[in-house]
This record gives sequence, structure tokens and C-alpha cells, in this order.
Amino acid sequence: MAATSLCGINAANAVEKGKFYASGSYGVGFADKFDYKEPDLLHVRKPSNANVFGLAVGYGITDNIRAELSYNGFYGMKYKSVQNKKTEGNGVNQDIWSTKQSANVAFVSAFYDIKFNKLKNITPFIGAGIGISQNKSGDMNIKTQQFDKDGKLIDGPETVLASSSKKVINFAWHVNTGVNYTVNDKIDLNLVNYKYANLGKAKTLENENGILTNKLRVHSVSTGITFKF
Repeated sequence: MAATSLCGINAANAVEKGKFYASGSYGVGFADKFDYKEPDLLHVRKPSNANVFGLAVGYGITDNIRAELSYNGFYGMKYKSVQNKKTEGNGVNQDIWSTKQSANVAFVSAFYDIKFNKLKNITPFIGAGIGISQNKSGDMNIKTQQFDKDGKLIDGPETVLASSSKKVINFAWHVNTGVNYTVNDKIDLNLVNYKYANLGKAKTLENENGILTNKLRVHSVSTGITFKF
């Protein structure tokens, strides 16, 4: 009888050497705070959560190492900064700066599947990759309105364009970890996948407010399904 080790490569969990796979995923992204380096106009704020979509194709180089080409889309990150200034009559002039950002990213990645015989169909993994990110910063708008001392709206709202939308291309990289569950020889479920993605910077077009720039860093948690061929 052959000896059995705690950690081995003979369990039928995950992608095997010489096999291709395709996967899809959906999750939620939590971006780091947007800092435009304009403290008098734009506060340092976290945007709203992103919807994160993923598609990938990969190949088993060994029974533990996979190479993968993937697409990730980060959508719906909305930023808002509210500036309130007192008026002489104890009213408030309010400026609301707002924009939304998105990113489309292509990654080339490598993953290591940590196969434990005693865990049967459960396979933790770690991975990292590099790629290119197209980051889009939407129009930065300012909504201006005025309130009296009792909080009643007396002027506005009026919305003006502060800085126009722009797309930029950046170098990107990621690290991630997660857990797969083998349903059968053809299907794996990605139970959970945590990814930290550094997507470079997002910028607006230059105008009277200059170029508004922020770093785009996103933590995401997703789940998905893998089909093995």
C-alpha cells in the first residue's frame, strides 16, 4: 500500500496538468479612498462599492500550477464630496462634487493550488499577475445650491461641469487567494476569491480646474464557476 501524505498532488481537486479551463465570476469591490490632492475642493473619500465581473481561460502547467489570461471589469464606483460654506445670514452655500469611475483590466496570472488529500474536494489557492488597465474617470460635476438658516432651499440646484471625462491606460498588478470546491471532473465552484488590484491612476481632462487625478486601488471578494476541458 502506498503511503499517503497530508499534502499531495493525486487528489482530483482542481485543474490537472495539460488541461484547459474557462471560468466566470462576479463579486463586490471596495476601492481605497480617492485623494485628488485638492483639500480645499475635494475631500478624501471612499467611493461606493464596485460591481466586479471576471472571465478567464487557463491551462494546467503542472498538477499544482496554473497559467491564466483573464478580464476583470470594475464598474459603478461613485465619488461624492460635499462642501458647505456659511453665508452672512447663517445660511449655507453647498457645493456637491461628484463623479464615477470604472476600469477594464486584462491580466496574465499564475496560480498555485494547495492540494490537501484529507480535504478531499477543497483546494485553497494563491496567485498573482500583471496586466493593463483602462481606467475611465467620468465627468466631475458640481451641484450648487443655497439654503437659509432654517435649511430651506432658496437658490438652485444648478449643476455645472468642473472637469471632463477621460480614459487612460495604466500598468496593473494583482495578488489574490481563495478556495475552490470540486463538484465533479468537469466543474469547480470558486467558493471565495479575495483579490487586491492596483490599477494605476484615473484622470480627468485638463481645464480651468487642472487635471484631477486619483489612485485606483480595489479590494474585491467574488465567487464563480470553472469548466474544465
